[in-house]
Amino acid sequence: MFLKNKVNIILFIIITSVFFILLFQNLNPLNSYTFDYHDVTLGARVKEFSTNLLHLKIPPRIAPDMSFHMGYPVFNFYAPFSFWATSIINLLGFNIPSAIELSFLLAIFLGFVGAFLFLHRFFSFYSSLAGASLYATAPYLAVEIFVRGNLGEVWFFGLLPFVLYLLLLNSESKKISVFILTSLFLSFIFTVHNIFSLISLPLLLVFILLLGNKKRNILSILFGLGLSSYFLIPAIFESGLVHVGEMIRATKFTDHFLCLRQLWDSPWGYGGSIKGCVDGMSFKIGKLQLILGTVGVLVFIWNIFVKKIKEKKTLIKISLLMLLVFLTSIFLTLSVSNFVWYLLKPVFSLFQFPWRFLLLAPLPLSFFTALWLSKIKRPGFLLSIFIIFVTLFVNKKYFYKKPITINEYKNKYLSPSFIEKKSMYAIPDYLPQQADLKYWLSLNKVYSKKIKTPYRVVSKSLFGKDQKLTKGDHVVNIHYAPYWEVSFDNVQIHPDKFDKLGRPILSLNHSGILSIKYKQTLIERFSNILSLLVLIALAILFCAEKSSFLKRLIFTFKTRFNKS
Repeated sequence: MFLKNKVNIILFIIITSVFFILLFQNLNPLNSYTFDYHDVTLGARVKEFSTNLLHLKIPPRIAPDMSFHMGYPVFNFYAPFSFWATSIINLLGFNIPSAIELSFLLAIFLGFVGAFLFLHRFFSFYSSLAGASLYATAPYLAVEIFVRGNLGEVWFFGLLPFVLYLLLLNSESKKISVFILTSLFLSFIFTVHNIFSLISLPLLLVFILLLGNKKRNILSILFGLGLSSYFLIPAIFESGLVHVGEMIRATKFTDHFLCLRQLWDSPWGYGGSIKGCVDGMSFKIGKLQLILGTVGVLVFIWNIFVKKIKEKKTLIKISLLMLLVFLTSIFLTLSVSNFVWYLLKPVFSLFQFPWRFLLLAPLPLSFFTALWLSKIKRPGFLLSIFIIFVTLFVNKKYFYKKPITINEYKNKYLSPSFIEKKSMYAIPDYLPQQADLKYWLSLNKVYSKKIKTPYRVVSKSLFGKDQKLTKGDHVVNIHYAPYWEVSFDNVQIHPDKFDKLGRPILSLNHSGILSIKYKQTLIERFSNILSLLVLIALAILFCAEKSSFLKRLIFTFKTRFNKS
């Protein structure tokens, strides 16, 4: 292991520091500049998530200020891990644009270190470092950050190799601490992205079947799912409360297949995906990544199937899995996979854009690059270092976008008006079913105007406020759903009359006190308790390991003391 070699540790720190300083100059969270991206709601969601944490609404489920202050249940259905990470950074003192930049950096750093540790389980120190460098400089990663601004997918990119490394470690270790760490990171990857969290489960299960000590890792999977249940269970069983199904069906995935040549080279841009072979954004995998990875695949095939060189069975199995992941990810982005998309339409429709599968391509290419570099003996060190810095300078140009000031970003994407009246229209999937989707969408064109209603509007607060109302008709300014509890003079009301926005209309025959409280549903509370119980179980296991360690330490001390 490289940690046992001080020279390797120093070189790792030096190379990594130089690498990140040169590559990610435009992700500096300490200056007064940032950049914008397709996901115009990212900053608003981080702000709303942080607001929930500040008011101890844990886990966050509602964005209280979105959708005209009617409360938008985005966090109940949108994978939350990346928002946990970013909002905690924000609450530690970083402004929201800087917190987002630092979150991107941390995700990439985790991916770099995770890729290195994963590769180093099989290959030499320098070849693993070269493979990790190829992984962290994948052009599609630059698209995810500087074009799309997809925080969840970047964190999945960072978590995947680290989780694979932990599963390898867990299969070989008897330490409870390793088991706990593996379970925790599995829960992170299961709650990092709606789509990739879904496909990570079968991928990780197949990976586990290739390793020893399968029961231990499968138990970690179960613990990881248990920890994630606070999000997964409501997201699955309460999806019928929102319009997410309609919005997914509205996207034609057939318009977003790629042409094969786009994977090798396509013009760099900051636009969007359109039908055809010329998009406003690039889908290149990276010429260096493709060339070096292909060499590795050919070396692997030659050694195993032609020269029949004996390798460890685990390495052969994982190499074949990596090759399968790469070929499948490429195949599913192309129109030739159309029949598969229609065959599995109920599941694949969730992906919306076939090119999303490109996120899985860089790791196999990094794996096969490290594989063939590790076969080179004496010049392997120099060649690996050369590849690291050539990759850096070739791909560095993609990790850039014209900066804007943080104040510009705040004025454009974090203003109260934007959060209240505009932000939710970029993520219309989570509008509660009680509201008329077509009417609600029409308000996007006139969002600066006030919503007209013949009723007196009663405001609400996610954090609880009682209000005195007079006799007459009132409309409660919430998108009604089962998580809202409406009471009048301490008697709970179950509204049966709504306007087009799904707001309850109350006809009161006398004055009294109206109470509107956000209260999690039975499913949500059950899910929270399940996650908490699993967390307590892991804490007990951790304490048990530490206790046995302390007992051994005390016993050793006593034995030596008595001998002296």
